[in-house]
Amino acid sequence: MSFGIILILSLSLAACQTNTPTPNPSPQPNPTAESGAPTISPQATVTQFLNLLQQAAPPESAPQAIDQAWQLLTPAAQQSVGDTASSASLAQFTGIQDVPDIGFTINGQQTGPANTQEVSVTLNYSGENVEKVFYLNQSENGWQIDSIQANAAAQ
Repeated sequence: MSFGIILILSLSLAACQTNTPTPNPSPQPNPTAESGAPTISPQATVTQFLNLLQQAAPPESAPQAIDQAWQLLTPAAQQSVGDTASSASLAQFTGIQDVPDIGFTINGQQTGPANTQEVSVTLNYSGENVEKVFYLNQSENGWQIDSIQANAAAQ
């Protein structure tokens, strides 16, 4: 009789522990300002770019990630690396040979001249960290990365 009670309790406990899959939320469009331009912040744009860069790097080289990262660049930035979206052109534009193996840190943001922002980033590698400054311009497409330079102040 005690075996039957233990079996029932075990089955009841197992039923309580089943994982119910949570539905994936549907993708939401970027919020827009009254002007119609996306309001995603400069820091969020840089974060999105670096996350996509990680996905675009070999061996995955995810074509969708490459295209999405490319769209975060200004037309002038795209032309500066040959106007062809690839993981190599994104790495060349960023000034890196390998994606950071320990991630990255957004250090801060400064307002530049009209409709520009500077975002300071640390790319975290096992060997040593690399400091970069992302220069962004605001356009009708939201914040786009115009250039990336080594952070001279950090060196």
